[in-house]
Amino acid sequence: MEKAVLKQVDEISSMPHVIGSVCADKDGLCLVSHGCVVNKTTAGLVSSIAGQANRLSTGASIDSNSPVVCLETENTLLLIKTDANITTAVFKDIPQSI
Repeated sequence: MEKAVLKQVDEISSMPHVIGSVCADKDGLCLVSHGCVVNKTTAGLVSSIAGQANRLSTGASIDSNSPVVCLETENTLLLIKTDANITTAVFKDIPQSI
C-alpha cells in the first residue's frame, strides 16, 4: 500500500499549481506529506474536516460518495477528500490574474 500511496502523491505533486499534499489514515495519522505541508498535525486536521463533511452529507442524504471539501483563501486552494479510509488533501496555488 505504501508504494501505491507514494505513487499517487508523486502524480498529484506534478500537477499544475500544486504546492503540497498530505495523506492521512482513518485515525488522522500522517502517511505521507509533500511540499508546503511541513506540520505533520495537518494530517489530523484534514482528516477531521473530511469526517465532519461526510457526516453533514450523510445527514442530508446528498449521495453515498464522500464529499470533496474546498477551502479557499486569497492565494491558496485546499481540496480534501476521503477514499478507501485514506484522506488526501491537496494544496494549490491560485494564479493571480494581472
